[in-house]
Formats: sequence, structure tokens, C-alpha cells
Amino acid sequence: MYNLQRLLAASAFVASSALAAPVHFATNDPDGRMAMATHPASGALIEHEAGDDFVLADTTRITHASFTGLLAAGATPATVSHVVVEIYRVFPLDSVDPPSGQVPTRANSPSDIAFASRASGDGLHYATAVIDGDYPVQNSVLNGIHPAPYQTTHGDGPVTGQEVRFDVTFDTPLLLPVGHYFFVPQVEVSSGVFYWLSAPKPIVAPGTPFTGDLQAWVRDENLAPDWLRVGTDIVGGAPPPTFNASFSLDGETSGAVHFATNDPDGLIAVATRPPTATVIENEAGDDFVLADPSRITHATFTGLIPSDATFSGINRVAVEIYRVFPFDSDTTRIPDVPTRAKSPGDNAFDTRDSTVADGLSYAPVLVNATFGAANSVLDGIHPSPNQTTLGEGAVNGKEVLFDVTFSPPFSLPAGHYFFVPQVGLANGFFYWLSAPKPIIAPGTPFTPDLQAWIRNENLAPDWLRIGTDIVGGATPPTFNATFSIDGDTDAIFHDGLDGPG
Repeated sequence: MYNLQRLLAASAFVASSALAAPVHFATNDPDGRMAMATHPASGALIEHEAGDDFVLADTTRITHASFTGLLAAGATPATVSHVVVEIYRVFPLDSVDPPSGQVPTRANSPSDIAFASRASGDGLHYATAVIDGDYPVQNSVLNGIHPAPYQTTHGDGPVTGQEVRFDVTFDTPLLLPVGHYFFVPQVEVSSGVFYWLSAPKPIVAPGTPFTGDLQAWVRDENLAPDWLRVGTDIVGGAPPPTFNASFSLDGETSGAVHFATNDPDGLIAVATRPPTATVIENEAGDDFVLADPSRITHATFTGLIPSDATFSGINRVAVEIYRVFPFDSDTTRIPDVPTRAKSPGDNAFDTRDSTVADGLSYAPVLVNATFGAANSVLDGIHPSPNQTTLGEGAVNGKEVLFDVTFSPPFSLPAGHYFFVPQVGLANGFFYWLSAPKPIIAPGTPFTPDLQAWIRNENLAPDWLRIGTDIVGGATPPTFNATFSIDGDTDAIFHDGLDGPG
């Protein structure tokens, strides 16, 4: 048995974490070119959403935002009754793919559904400041939002009103993994209309220029879940204009945590699935180390689904976290496997499940329509001395990345863990794909990186090494699996070294 404290001290690389650092992003002040309606449904007004994008290089806690808009048609700060801020990821995340085809393109648009949101009275409070009491804008978008081929309405014409900056504080910060996002504010008024004001594109100092800056998009509830580009699709022209929107974000990269293996190597695919009335449970796990108490908010893993399977046939996604044996295990029993050393424990330390309220949400993303693995493990999981089946041969299917958000996050003390994903399908089986071992950059190498393990409910609570025990050979292979985790270290826990349970 190894000592976990010594293991952590000796680790050359672990799930990388960073000290808190401030984060600031801004476009620029309004340029008077475009005003985009964005408000919740209220009275005679249907819902409108307008979004502009930003990029986060680290897992970030957003605590404050500002955005500048126009209160028009009789609206004033006194008529503001509700403020909402939504965060969307970039299509095809959180979306039905392929899309409906009712807009010219969904490439680089916001996704179908919001990734996170806060609203006044439920996670945010705001203050308003009038900048200009009579601010004219050259063009606007309110009613002219139509599906293709009628999307180019050229806008709804000039509009004038009070230029107002909204300063928003998130009482519950937005904790966002590394990624590309759209910021979508909405303002409800008891009379009149709120428009979000455009800002110069490209961004220049004192704003925050970045590569891959997309243009602003808009939709109403009749067009949803699709979106239109405000400039290219709605205003049109040769060449069409493009717009940013006027906003800023502030926060910190408080204790950001990131860990990743690498892309699939095509060596092996292992079945990992929840039980149903007709199939027994399979669990496959690969390991990672946390040097600090961490809150894991997000993960990805990559595997195969059958070639004829659709995303609508995915009926369950679960993620379990196991500690390393002998934690959470019965150490007095006689095992049915060659060794339990460095295997996952008997019982999961914590779990999240898409079938449980506030468990996890997921978005499947098609990576390759056809991908093959040279070997596989599904049924060939047997107790010793019959564990070496050599695997069950090649398997092919659609390569799919599962993008998973945990609500609530996993709260994990410093320690050595196994990540165990499971996917349920209406027809066929999900296989988790192997990744190169050892891990190399841009993955996150660490010492000691263990190999992947597997079990089914007949073998449980024991586990087998996929390479050493099942595939075997004079020099047996060892495998990692393809996954990543993100979160932060801003949490306080016990040391996690209470001894085996």
C-alpha cells in the first residue's frame, strides 16, 4: 500500500491548477450603428435574444458584467422591471445537430439552449446609469427577424432613446470552463423597448481584441432555436456589415483546474454502460490526480456509438468518481482477479446522473461519422484464472464527444481518482475509446499514471486491468482513455486521508 501524501508530493504533474488571477474582457463603447432588441417575453412582446461572443483561456468565475443599450419608445430606467444574463456556447454544443435548415447557417452561432443564466432576484442585481438622454442609432432589429429565404429585411430603421449602461453583479458567480461563449443580456421594461447597442468590429484598445471574434447574432421566439447574423443575414448588402455589441466582463481564474489525456488512438474500445432490464452494467475507469481540494464542474469523454444510432437514442449519461483501492472497499474479502492494487475502489466516491434532478447535463458532438478501434471489450470480462480473453476484436461506429456539466459540481479532496463515464443507448452499446499511454502534451502528464480498468456487475466489486489482465500477452499493452476535467480549487475540505472505508 502506498502513502497518498507521499504520492501527491512526488507527482511530477497533476491536474494543473493556477493561482487566482483577474479576468477582464471588453468590447468598446457604442458606435451608433445598430440597436438589437433583447428582452424576455412580456405583455404583447415575444422574447428576443441578442448575443455577442467572448473567449476564456482558463476556467473562470465571472462576478460582474456591464452592457450598454437603448431605452426607447417611452422606456426609462424607472420602467425596467427585470434583467437576465444568459451564457450560450457555440453551435453545435447544447444543440440539435443537424439543425432545422430554416436559417442560412448555424456555423459560429450561439447554441440552441443556454449553458448558464442569472436573473434579477435569482442570482444577480443591477444598477443603471444614463449616459446620453437622446442617443440616435442608424438602424435597429425588432420585428424583422424571419426564417430563410426571407431573412434579409435590411433592419427596422433608425431609433432614438436613452443610452443606458447596466452594471450587473452576479450574486452567484458564473463558473465557466475554458471555451468560446456568447453573452446574451435581456432587459424587461413595463413600457417601451430595450435595445442592445452595437460596438465597433474589430475590437480595438481599450477593448480586448481576440482571434476568432464573431459577429452579433439575434433571434426571437418564433425563430428559435435558430439564430440569424444581425449584419450578414438581416441587414445584408455587398459587402454586408458586421457588428459587435457593447459589453464587458470581470472575474477571476480562481484556482482553475484542468486535466486531459489525449485524442483517441484507435487501439481499443471498452463498453461502459448503466444496467437496463436486458443488459448488465459495465464500468470502465481511467485515473487522474488532484493536488488540491477541487470543485469539478465540467468534463468531456469520447467514445463510439453504433453507426445507425442517433443522439435521440441516448437515454442516460452518468459519471462516477472512484478513489483508488483500498479506499471505499472491503479489504477482508478474497478477490476474483489477479490483483486489486491500484484498481478503483469497490464503491463509487460520488456520482452524477442525467436521470436525476440537478445531476448532470450533456451535449453529444459528432467528431467522426466513421471511426474504428482495433480491439474491444464488451462481454469478455471474467474472473481469474479465465480473465485473459485477448479482447473481442475490432469495432466501428460514430466517434462522439460527450460534453458534460455537473450540477452540483463534484467536490473532491486532494487525492488519486478514477473517472468512470457510462452512456445508455436505446439500441446498441457505447464504447469508451483509448488514448495514448503515456500522456503527452497537450494532455496533462502526471506520475504515477495508472492504466484503465473495467468490470461488469458479475465481476463486481472487483476490477480487471484492460491491458494486463484481459488483452494479455508476453508484454501486455496498457491503455489510457480519452477524457478531460475542468473546475477550480476554491473550496475547503478535509484532507481526504481518513483511511480505507
